[in-house]
Amino acid sequence: MKKELETVKADLIKAQDELLQNSTEAIGTEPEETSAETVLDNKKYSRTSPAVIGDVIITEKEDWLIGKVKYEIELQEVTIGEDEWNIVKEANMFNEEPVEGKEYILAKFRVKVLETEGDEPFELNHAMFDIVSGKGIEYTGFNVVSGLNPDLSADLYKDAEHIVWTSFLVDKEDSNPLAVIDRKSENEIWFQLRYQFNLPQ
Repeated sequence: MKKELETVKADLIKAQDELLQNSTEAIGTEPEETSAETVLDNKKYSRTSPAVIGDVIITEKEDWLIGKVKYEIELQEVTIGEDEWNIVKEANMFNEEPVEGKEYILAKFRVKVLETEGDEPFELNHAMFDIVSGKGIEYTGFNVVSGLNPDLSADLYKDAEHIVWTSFLVDKEDSNPLAVIDRKSENEIWFQLRYQFNLPQ
């Protein structure tokens, strides 16, 4: 009888040790690493800390037409100056010349659709963007430039990638105009459009 009690006691101690070990392992288990492709990082690109050329941003939004959309966006190139009007004019002779004190900024974006609901296409267009001055004042009026190739307007299905040009009309004296996509939503992303480069002497 004594031997049987000792066996039961040993079994209980062993079971307790195993339970304690499993609990310790569960507490000490590190969370699985999250793939960079699944991180929604648009919230850090604000008006005071905008995205710059080369930043690859993954964002998710609720599109009023097709529902949930997840996509990647990157500002790849910005051109500013007198030549931009020539590019705009060559794109379409009916594009308007900027008035005195204004100039065009041309921006190239790369957009890749990662997910959509029901395999519906995500409609990309210039109306998704606003432009805000360095003083924090929205540029009003809808500036339409047609003929840029490839054009911003497109329907993109899942896994489709599109590299596009779009334009913004700003004050020449504006030292820090910012483009913003989906402004006034929790998914807004701000982009810096002017850059200062230190040229070698």
